[in-house]
Amino acid sequence: MQRKIRNNYESYNDFFEAHLPRRRFLYADISKVLKRHETQFCVNLEGCSVLGREIKSYTIGSGETVVLLWSQMHGNEPVSTLALLDVMNFLETENALSLLKKLTICALPLLNPDGNETFCRRNAMGIDLNRDAQRLTAPESRILSNLYKTIKPNVAFNMHDQEQYYTTLPERKQTMISFLAPKFNAAGDVNDIRCAAMQIIAVAKEFLEPIAAGCIAKYSDSFMPNAFGDSMQLWGTSTILVECGSAPDDIDRLLPRRTAALAIIRMLESIATQDYTEIDIDKYMSIPNNIRDNTFDLKITNIEICMPGERSFRADIGIRRYKGADFEDFADFSTEYHVEGFGDLSNYGGIKVYDGSECSITLQKGVKIGDKPDYTILLNNGTQVPINQLY
Repeated sequence: MQRKIRNNYESYNDFFEAHLPRRRFLYADISKVLKRHETQFCVNLEGCSVLGREIKSYTIGSGETVVLLWSQMHGNEPVSTLALLDVMNFLETENALSLLKKLTICALPLLNPDGNETFCRRNAMGIDLNRDAQRLTAPESRILSNLYKTIKPNVAFNMHDQEQYYTTLPERKQTMISFLAPKFNAAGDVNDIRCAAMQIIAVAKEFLEPIAAGCIAKYSDSFMPNAFGDSMQLWGTSTILVECGSAPDDIDRLLPRRTAALAIIRMLESIATQDYTEIDIDKYMSIPNNIRDNTFDLKITNIEICMPGERSFRADIGIRRYKGADFEDFADFSTEYHVEGFGDLSNYGGIKVYDGSECSITLQKGVKIGDKPDYTILLNNGTQVPINQLY
C-alpha cells in the first residue's frame, strides 16, 4: 500500500533513504536498497560493468512523456545517486500517482559501480564515461547509449557531484546545487529542445530559493561533443545537468542531497503539468555562474607575518586540502593541507575565514605556495593557536 506524504519541503524526511545516510557506500549496500524497489518498479538488467557488477534500470509510470535519470557515471560522485534513491522513494508514494499518469520514468542509478567501490572518477578501464559518448569504448557507456536508444526519452537528467570549492558570486557561498542546459553545438544556439531544459531549470531555481538562496548556480557552459549531456541535447532530448554541491560542515552533503532530490521532484512535476512552458528563459540566464578556484578551505585574512631582521608585513593566507595522487576532483576526504594562496586574497573566498588582524605568525622564511602550513598563530593576548585547530 502506498504511503501518503506531506507535499512541502519538510516532507523530504518521509522519503529520505535512511539505509544510506552516509555519502560513501559500497555496491553491496546499494544493492540491498535497490532490491526493495523491485516491487513497484519494472527492473531490467541493462548489462554489467568492466568488473562484472550488474547495472539495472528501474522504470515506473505509464505516461506518454518519457524521462531518463542516470547518476554516478563518475564513481567518486555518490551524492547524485543518493539523491536519486530519495526520488525513487518519493515515486512510490501516493503523492506521485498523478505525476506517474503523465510520465514514464526510467532511473539508472550508479552507472559506474566499479569506480564507486574505490571512490574513483573513472571506470575500471581508466575511462571517463562522460567523455565517451561518441566512441563508446567502455561497456558502461554502451549501456547508457543503448538504454537511451531503446526508451527514446523526451527529457533526461544527468546527475553529478561537484567539488567543495565551487561558489557563487557575489556572496561567495559554497554552491549547494548547480544546473545546466548543455549546448548542442559550439555556437550555443537555443532551439526548442534546449529552451525546454532551460525553462525546467528555471522552475527548479525558483522553487529552491527559500531553502538554498545564494547557493544555486549555473554550471560551466562549455561545449563538449563527447559528453553525454551535450550529445543527448543534440539528439533531440531536453537534457538537464544536476550537480550536487557542498555546504559548510556537511561532509556527507546531506543538504545538497536534499536540495537535489527536491529539485528533481519539482522538475518532474513541471514536466508532467507542462507549467514550465510559461517561464521566460531569462530566468535561467540570470542564474549566477558556478565559480571554481576562488575559494579556500581556510582563508586567514590580514595577519602579520614576522620575518628575521625585524621585518614584518600583513598578508592573507589561503589553504586547501591536498589532493595528491589519490584524489581526482574531490579532496574533502584528505587530511593534508597545503598553502595555495598568499598575499592579497581579497577576491577569494573561504569555506572558513579567520580574521588575523589581531594575530601574527613568526617565520624564518617566507610563505611558499605548496608548503605544509605548520604555523603557530600568536594572538595579541599572548595565546598560541596551532593552525590545524582552525580547519
